[in-house]
Amino acid sequence: MRVLQVNKFLYGRAGAETVMFRTADLLRSNGHNVSFFAMQDPRNVPCAESGYFPRGRYYSGPHSVFSQARSAAASIYSLEARRSLRRLLENRRPDIAHLHNVYHQLTLSVVDELAAQDIPTVMTVHDFKPVCPSYLAYTEHAPCRRCVTGHPGHVIAHRCIKNSRAASTVAAVEALLTRTRRMYHLIDAFIVPSKHCVEVLVEGGLPANRMHMIPNFVADEQFREPGERTEARAPMALFVGRLEEAKGIDVLLAAARLVADEIDVVVVGEGPLQRDVQDADRAGSVRYLGRREWSEIAGLMDRASALVVPSLWEENCPMVVLEAGARGCPVIASDRGGLKELISHGHDGLLFPAGHTGALAAALLKLGRDVALSDQLGRAGHLRIVARNTSRGYLEALMDVYERSI
Repeated sequence: MRVLQVNKFLYGRAGAETVMFRTADLLRSNGHNVSFFAMQDPRNVPCAESGYFPRGRYYSGPHSVFSQARSAAASIYSLEARRSLRRLLENRRPDIAHLHNVYHQLTLSVVDELAAQDIPTVMTVHDFKPVCPSYLAYTEHAPCRRCVTGHPGHVIAHRCIKNSRAASTVAAVEALLTRTRRMYHLIDAFIVPSKHCVEVLVEGGLPANRMHMIPNFVADEQFREPGERTEARAPMALFVGRLEEAKGIDVLLAAARLVADEIDVVVVGEGPLQRDVQDADRAGSVRYLGRREWSEIAGLMDRASALVVPSLWEENCPMVVLEAGARGCPVIASDRGGLKELISHGHDGLLFPAGHTGALAAALLKLGRDVALSDQLGRAGHLRIVARNTSRGYLEALMDVYERSI
């Protein structure tokens, strides 16, 4: 089968890109032909289709295109991206197109082109963007459904995009356009990694009969049998992710101060709250490592008493939770969104009330002090991932969706 993977970035930027690249590798290793469509970027991995890519567009920095009307319009609907995709399709027509994160750079103009050329299209939904202009369904420190069930103009009133009225207006206009034209209804199937996300998408008006709940998967080489461990767990809690409010960084830093005498809290990642983490590092309550490659992260998971996911927004199916489980590392997570589907409290991890610093601190101490319990939860978590999140199971479910769409 010829599969076109479509994503605005073609380098390892975040979870959506991780899923896309692993899906492409899985398809290729099983005899399928995979091609890519993205925007131009010097960080892109080399690929044969790069000559067809539209120019790169970026929405941060001193010359943000949100301040330029012409570029703002292109972030809503990119004629350049559509023309570029048309040229690619004329020369490399796929059997099916698989979309990931296309918003604002490629835009849903690519959906129009695929529909015009009668190419079956599926989309993996990595967040709430189809029903929430700000991706997260989260604002003013809490989960939000204002735009999901109401008018997207709420994103302007609450300045949900970069705390900017201009940027939020662009996002609202884009959401209004896609809803008015019912552009998501041109997509044949949605691959959604959590039941919670399915519920939110349907609540926002997407067709329920096109939803396919397929959890993300862990690459075979990332698994490690718990019995292979040669080193003892340390009283160390590990955070891996973007350093921003929605990920619960402030909650983690507050809890770390309470347990600093007993628990080594290690933070890996980058983001807007990086300076706060660096200050905590200097104060001695956390150890900040910045950005790290998977090989180093895997080693930290192998030694940690727990991975911590203190998110305030409603996570979908975060890869880091699955990866920790594949290594036999137990997870302490907030009780919101898809996280409740990945962890059974007291069986293969611990859940705590989102935003509750004291409860998080207590969970950190519980696993940091009890190595046997940490090992027990880690083994149970490993079995859960083996049963639900392997490449083989994912491929079977994915091919079923592809074939039904075709």
